[in-house]
Formats: sequence, structure tokens, C-alpha cells
Amino acid sequence: MLKLLKKLSMFDLKSIKEIILEKTGIDLSYYRDSYLERRIKVRMRKNGFSNFYDYMEKLETDLEERKKFIDEVGIN
Repeated sequence: MLKLLKKLSMFDLKSIKEIILEKTGIDLSYYRDSYLERRIKVRMRKNGFSNFYDYMEKLETDLEERKKFIDEVGIN
């Protein structure tokens, strides 16, 4: 059974935006929060995370995951 992930707070979304901006120079502030939240949850599921803060730590420390996240968010 698929575990539902809780709704992310404004602080959670801001934290992800800051990490991505700091680590990659990409500004995600122009994306709708609902869109970013869906993309974050997709990446969390693909990586087996149910805890947002664990995934946030992975984004901070894992270059490959940051690349995959950016690919997931990017509108091609």
C-alpha cells in the first residue's frame, strides 16, 4: 500500500528552494508551490523517503539527486 506523504509547509518549500539556489544557482521561486510539492514527493517516493527532512538532507549532500530533482522539476 502506498503511504501518503503529508502536505509540505511553506517553510519546507522555502528550504528546498534555498538549497537548490545555493547549490545550483537555479531559482525555483517562479514555480508554483503546488507544482514543486508534487515534484518533491515524486522524488521522495522514488528514493524511498517518507520523511521530508531526510530527503532535504539528501538534496543538500547528494549531487546526483540534485541533478535528478532539477530534471524532474524542469519543464522541457
